[in-house]
Amino acid sequence: MPPDGEDVKIKRFVVYELTVRQDGATEDTQPAKIERRYTDFRELYLGLKRLYPVELANKYFPAKVLMGNFKSELIGERSAAFEAFLTYVVSQTKLRDSEDFLRFLQHDELTRACQFLDERRNEMAIPILENCFRLLNKIYMNRSRPVLLILCRLVAACTSSPVPHHAAERWALLALSRFETLCDIDLLPLYIPLLHTCAHLWWQRGQDQKPITDRLTDMSKQGINTANTENLMQAIHKIDPRTETI
Repeated sequence: MPPDGEDVKIKRFVVYELTVRQDGATEDTQPAKIERRYTDFRELYLGLKRLYPVELANKYFPAKVLMGNFKSELIGERSAAFEAFLTYVVSQTKLRDSEDFLRFLQHDELTRACQFLDERRNEMAIPILENCFRLLNKIYMNRSRPVLLILCRLVAACTSSPVPHHAAERWALLALSRFETLCDIDLLPLYIPLLHTCAHLWWQRGQDQKPITDRLTDMSKQGINTANTENLMQAIHKIDPRTETI
């Protein structure tokens, strides 16, 4: 019994699991998964409809119900409706590239990961960031802003501890390759801190830093300030200030 006869009310809700795959010639063996509630889908739908009424004019979205939320028939109908809705959103450039959709895809997970980073519990944050990266990388272009930001967060999380994470080099190499032909001027401030981060990681691992330091030297000769004035997480925070972790 609860203390003093207090009635403890347990709030129940349905959680829908989204699995995102990118199947091509072969099956995607690393699907990304996130969990969302009806209210999350509804918030996304209403936000997009407010911004893009024409695109959402004739799109069905399941209404709220006061009773029967846990009936298998309703859950099945909603699941099908959510899948059709998200498939449509991804097919429309305006909707796919909206802040509302990006928030739907990553906000909860990024918030949790950043809390772990603030607590210096990087080992808890890294798997969450890896899943976020896999998810966004299946939906957006390889060198798009959301993908590169989450990739840089992942590199920063893997390298900010005294002992780098075992996957640090793999993610760092991927980030370097993605930045090689970057055209987004807004993301270029991440490149120099990324290069310094990778040079330090290579030094820690006893690997040749020369290709990276040569790149920094070439940029310096072009009149670009390559002084390491801020770390990678600080540079990320200037572009996407969702955490105070530096």
